[in-house]
Amino acid sequence: MHTTPNPNKELIPLSIGDPTVYGNFKAPQRIQQRFTQLVQDLEHNGYVHSAGIPAVRETVAKKFSPPPPLRQLTAEDVVLTWGCSQALEFAISVLAEPHKDAIILPRPGFPLYATLCRQREIGFRYYDLKPQPSPDGTSLLWAIDQDSLARAVEDDSSGTARAILVNNPANPTGSVFSRTQLQHVIGVAEKYDLPIVGDEIYANMVFDGCEYHSLSSLSASVPVLEVGGIAKQYMVPGWRVGWALVHDRDGKMHQVRRGLHTLATVTLGPCSLVQPVVETLLMETPEDYYKETMLLLEEHARVFASELKGVQGLEVVSPQGAMYAMVRVDCGLLGFDSDVDLSRQLLEEESVFVLPGQCFESPGYVRVVLSPPLDKLTEAARRLREFCARHRAEQRG
Repeated sequence: MHTTPNPNKELIPLSIGDPTVYGNFKAPQRIQQRFTQLVQDLEHNGYVHSAGIPAVRETVAKKFSPPPPLRQLTAEDVVLTWGCSQALEFAISVLAEPHKDAIILPRPGFPLYATLCRQREIGFRYYDLKPQPSPDGTSLLWAIDQDSLARAVEDDSSGTARAILVNNPANPTGSVFSRTQLQHVIGVAEKYDLPIVGDEIYANMVFDGCEYHSLSSLSASVPVLEVGGIAKQYMVPGWRVGWALVHDRDGKMHQVRRGLHTLATVTLGPCSLVQPVVETLLMETPEDYYKETMLLLEEHARVFASELKGVQGLEVVSPQGAMYAMVRVDCGLLGFDSDVDLSRQLLEEESVFVLPGQCFESPGYVRVVLSPPLDKLTEAARRLREFCARHRAEQRG
């Protein structure tokens, strides 16, 4: 959006999924000592294996293997990448051929998925996520529209479906899918003999009362190409360390594994100095760190939703994890042509920066990042309330 914030009001950016912006979310303290040690010992300054340091890959494999008796990961199933974004790039590249195949994507969804497909001239189609009443009827929660998933797989207008991508927990929705919903996706994948790309960069980042299920833990027959990294859970998005994990089933992913290793030879893996820190993060981070992080994010989500409750023209679809929420906006009631128009005016008038839902293929919504401090979130909500009241009044004339 090409616009200028109100110079008389402090800018409150609720647009970028970087939890480090305000300094209220920090990486585990132990890694400071570990990093200092790595710099001083001068043992990690050279080239390493293109797929990543073997010991680090073994640690990742151990951490993210599903419960027995399901097949356990080995270091050969792990390729370290320059962040989760490159892992997604690798995954799409090895699974689909340009001008011929398609990847089935969620909508709303992270826009990088479609961008990567377009860049490689690979087709894509969407299945829908839709707000549904929660079991107790007190809120709206995102759920997978199972009918749209089947239609997207069967439709070959943009290429033959080669994989279903599932983001759980999800950006931009903050959704956490139930075991039942994920098992339905697995059932569709099994019916059509498709692997699943599991974008699990927010793995285990769920609020109290929700349960996280990794896709690889739910099936002994459907292969999963899981992507993840250290960016979000450990609050270090700038370190750019991610991974692609091949959860093979009956040897179906042999060529995929081989392709990932081949792609890794082009970039030679993430920074050799940062890779050893992954072991420290995965194996030495205290449980209290995870609990405190999620309790704080959950409080932010609760307070923000409470501040907007009852505002005519707005409806928060309750997040269950990650660090985002989608807010449904009644553009007609508020006098705007679109969510893009509303977002632009909100920035110009109130210096609150949100992303329009059209960025995520979901017009009629805006996305809010929940990681800023509570005082920033409550001030942003206050401005948003006043903004809506003002524009409703203008519409009434």
